[in-house]
Amino acid sequence: MRALDRGVRITRIFVVNRGDLANPEFQKVLFAQCRDDIEVRISYGEGLPTVSDIIGRNSSSSFVFTIYDDRVVIGALVQPGKYFGRKTSQLAKVAKYIHLYELIEHSAQAVIVENDNVILATGAVAPAS
Repeated sequence: MRALDRGVRITRIFVVNRGDLANPEFQKVLFAQCRDDIEVRISYGEGLPTVSDIIGRNSSSSFVFTIYDDRVVIGALVQPGKYFGRKTSQLAKVAKYIHLYELIEHSAQAVIVENDNVILATGAVAPAS
């Protein structure tokens, strides 16, 4: 969280199934992220293209990746092993991940914390006036 202290903006988009938002363990993760001033959004995986369609790799690619300053990408490996993922600064590969991020971001919904639960901001009910 030192990055946040330095003024770095962090956005996390979780690509999930519709029922995952109600999962208590997932709620804990979301709540902690919101509490730490990370911009959290939810995107449902249905309707998104597969990662391999965009990135051009085999099915071992995932929606778990990090983009640093639009110049470096670390894509997580689905298979557990010695390494977390692949790091690249090749412009063409970074551009593909940025494109994938933009597709995910387009369908992502903001969240808010309401009564110690993280809910979609579009599902919030305005207080009666």
